Amino acid sequence: GADIRQGAVILPAGTRLTPQALGLAASVGCAQLPVARRIRVAVFFTGDELTMPGEPLKPGAIYNSNRFT
Repeated sequence: GADIRQGAVILPAGTRLTPQALGLAASVGCAQLPVARRIRVAVFFTGDELTMPGEPLKPGAIYNSNRFT
């Protein structure tokens, strides 16, 4: 009780659970933490007009810049 006041938030929502964060939780007696799985996303780029950067552009083509952003 001397280091952290009862009811204080020690790990705000969205905090990455590093070894240090888990140690902090354990030091105040937390045996379990509510977590949410990190979202997984897949993006597919299709189209005959897409050209990789560094390749020469043909008429009507565009660079596939979204692949890197």
